[in-house]
Amino acid sequence: MNEQIEKILGEFQKSGRYFERPFFSTSQISSWEKELNANFPECYKDLVTAGSFDADNVYFLEPYREFAHPGFTVFARWNNNFFAFNEEFREIFMIQEDNVTKIFDSFPDWVTHIYKMTNAPVNPE
Repeated sequence: MNEQIEKILGEFQKSGRYFERPFFSTSQISSWEKELNANFPECYKDLVTAGSFDADNVYFLEPYREFAHPGFTVFARWNNNFFAFNEEFREIFMIQEDNVTKIFDSFPDWVTHIYKMTNAPVNPE
């Protein structure tokens, strides 16, 4: 398992926000890879089949091709933002209606950011 992914899963476990039930099964991932002619990163597969976690309004979705933005495969949603892999399934992009922006060079970097953002204390001011 990717070192960053393993570390983040450990952080979710320590915070009591990790659950043994995975987001998706390995057979689901294999089926979607065939259906979409995709090759998801191993670190993505490791994360979504290892267990699940509560990350405040971050939801892993059944991956799908974004028809309005060809070349992108959506895999998650956080509030009104959708997150997608590029054609090579390496970089992570954020899709907001007509706007597509590269935000991370890798899936582990994205997961680390999600953990930090959803684990940050809320400023009451």
